Amino acid sequence: MKKPKIIIIKGAPAWVVTFGDLMSLLLTFFVLLLSFSKITSPQQYVSTFGNVQQAFGLQTDVKIKPAGALDMIAMNPDPNFNAKALEKTLNESVVPRFPPEDMEIIQPEVVRTMDRVTLRFNGDGMFPSGQKLIDPRYYGFLDEVASRAAKSESNLLVEAHTDSRPFRNRLFRSNLDLSAARSARVINYLINSEPLDVNRVLALGKGAYEPVFPNTTKWGRQKNRRIEISFVERMKGSESQNLKQDDAARIQAPGDGKGDSSNQRILPSKP
Repeated sequence: MKKPKIIIIKGAPAWVVTFGDLMSLLLTFFVLLLSFSKITSPQQYVSTFGNVQQAFGLQTDVKIKPAGALDMIAMNPDPNFNAKALEKTLNESVVPRFPPEDMEIIQPEVVRTMDRVTLRFNGDGMFPSGQKLIDPRYYGFLDEVASRAAKSESNLLVEAHTDSRPFRNRLFRSNLDLSAARSARVINYLINSEPLDVNRVLALGKGAYEPVFPNTTKWGRQKNRRIEISFVERMKGSESQNLKQDDAARIQAPGDGKGDSSNQRILPSKP
């Protein structure tokens, strides 16, 4: 009986060729993605290539610590900045100036961090829903804030925040526009209340982009609709830490224009 002929195939199995083609196409795909992307920081570079390594089954254990302002500039703390004393002053002299009937709604709190002391409160009392005009009942509170700011050498930062529910009316196209107009209102009132240096004040409208709680509940949305007034330490000899004239001039926010029926004065913008 004739023995069956055994055929021995030399080289790699056929599936290896298909697998190699697949890996080559996958690598080409990631290279194309990388060529179309804009990498502006080392963190983004490491993150992008970490995804490529994970796709090819390689182990990655790269931990990147974000570079903060403290790491990027030479720090020269202001010896006159006393965060603990300022926190006490805000709690004892400023917070009591809120309208007593609104205390349960606004729930003010003073938060002290390394370079600033922030007074945070719900904005539903100061601003009617969807509006930029300050309730006159809050003028006394803002006058006290302006008085403290005039006596302090700190920078003054006012931030307005909203919840994430879509908003639009005839004056404002979005939550971002509304928050910018509100923060500008507060800064304008403070500047007109006391002769504050405009190089030391800044208004920021953050919209819904920096929530402190999830917007999935009514309670969380109420917490996110807030105003934050911060006394920020000035860094001696560090221009990057001081507010600029150009920044202060931009407090003329969206919505401040014709048809404004407020009795609050608005600073003229630069020519």
